[in-house]
Amino acid sequence: MTRTELLGKHFTCICGREHEVPTRAIVIAKDAIERVAEICQRYELTDSCNLIADEVTYEVCGRAVENHLRANGYRVHSVVLQLPVKADDATCAQLLSHANCNLNFWIAVGSGTINDLTKYASTQLTQRYVAVATAPSMNGYTSAIAALTVCGLKKTLPANPPIAVIADLNVLCNAPYELIAAGLGDVMSKPVSNADWQLAHIIRGEHLCTVSLKLLHELEPLYFNNATALAQRAPEAIANLMEALCYSGISMTIAGSSSPASGGEHLIGHTLDMRAPIVGRALNLHGAQVGVATIFCATLYERLLQLDVAQVDVERLVQRYVPLDEWMPKLRTFFGHTARVVFDELAVKYPKSPSEYRDELMRIVSKWDEIRHAIASVYRTPYEIREALKRACAPTTAAELGISNEEFRETVLYAHTMRRRYTVLDVAYELGILPDELDDLLMRSGVIV
Repeated sequence: MTRTELLGKHFTCICGREHEVPTRAIVIAKDAIERVAEICQRYELTDSCNLIADEVTYEVCGRAVENHLRANGYRVHSVVLQLPVKADDATCAQLLSHANCNLNFWIAVGSGTINDLTKYASTQLTQRYVAVATAPSMNGYTSAIAALTVCGLKKTLPANPPIAVIADLNVLCNAPYELIAAGLGDVMSKPVSNADWQLAHIIRGEHLCTVSLKLLHELEPLYFNNATALAQRAPEAIANLMEALCYSGISMTIAGSSSPASGGEHLIGHTLDMRAPIVGRALNLHGAQVGVATIFCATLYERLLQLDVAQVDVERLVQRYVPLDEWMPKLRTFFGHTARVVFDELAVKYPKSPSEYRDELMRIVSKWDEIRHAIASVYRTPYEIREALKRACAPTTAAELGISNEEFRETVLYAHTMRRRYTVLDVAYELGILPDELDDLLMRSGVIV
């Protein structure tokens, strides 16, 4: 099956599971907004809808979509959220209170935050929705999850993907450039997230779908080879980036989790988000943070590929075992009031005893050849990733994100705790690479200067 043939399909996969792709159309073209009504009618989205936008995206194209739908006989109830809009449980509740729950479907006009809020709200009402993208800024448009902050913790919650994604190139090419660069940063995580997923499969037995991996691999030329053209706002390059982002989301839908496109680099990004209000710092764009974190995690993988597993002293590492309970005071200091929720996430994956830790280390050592091969099959060097981001004028250092060296350093130390997902950050801790070699790795990566 080609990637376009996946749209709207339910199929039995070679991985042994049943997969469904609810998204039936991805339209990336000039003047695509003029096709919104046609696409809604094609998929039996009739009569009436809630249109969700923020103050900016409504003016960019939300009003045009609203007028277009009304001209085609639709009843439209528009909810325009005031800036700044947060992707959190409180805003979602506010959205539901202002929407008309008796209408037939929803339309999200925006990018990351608006899409996540609309996706989750429409799912709560078991109603379908269409995403009208205003920027190629993230890979969540087509995923079966919504990234929301709940009680202070950044979570990925199950939610229904859109029936269609409509992306007008006239709009995308004129999006703020930092949003375009953020989209590249988000999709650039693929070499790290793919390697993390394979680590979790080999070491922890997590389910792995090779169809999802293959899809992500096929997307790589769409963005890796077009970084310079993105900086020039070339329509073909922006269309390719948007396509890569949409199908990256579909890879997550197929897998049934965000694992294919979200690994340790995303944990660093989410942790930076959680720390922003604590340190009094403005939030950054998700993809911008992910791009910088990907450079660091690629450096961590570079270190693992250089590891002589025969020199790993399992008993010495076991003697350094830190009991789970000893993490709690550190988490309180770092995460504040969300520490208990973070602790519960960490507890799911953390070795419960020295004996369990020893077993894990022995498993890593015994499977090291398989691990190395898996990493090498998807690996991109930190230099390659950094240079691609630079060509696109995207951030490559903590300083460019407005984050101090010390804050980024602390974030790397704690990022593995905030979610139960097993990533390269966990492996590095288990092998003693973190925290022992952190300062050297940060300097080698170039993310701190």
